[in-house]
Amino acid sequence: MNNESSNKFAGIYNDLEELVGDENVYQIYKKLRGQQVSFPQRLYSAEYVAKQVVEEFNGENLCELARKYEYTERHLRKLMSQAIEEEIQGK
Repeated sequence: MNNESSNKFAGIYNDLEELVGDENVYQIYKKLRGQQVSFPQRLYSAEYVAKQVVEEFNGENLCELARKYEYTERHLRKLMSQAIEEEIQGK
């Protein structure tokens, strides 16, 4: 990346340009300009994590899954239980 492009955008847009490139920064600007945006600590929704953990759980890898999805083992057990219960009720 050259110095010209690294000073092209103002403030946070300059940081975003380094991550996603010029065209994507422009799309983000068009969609979100004027809004205050904060990014949640968690990337994935609880519903997605529950589904993935149910699929990936082999009976012995809960600790590994907790690290992967950044939840506690206790919370993953709760999410799995809820997902299984919802699946049973939905059928």
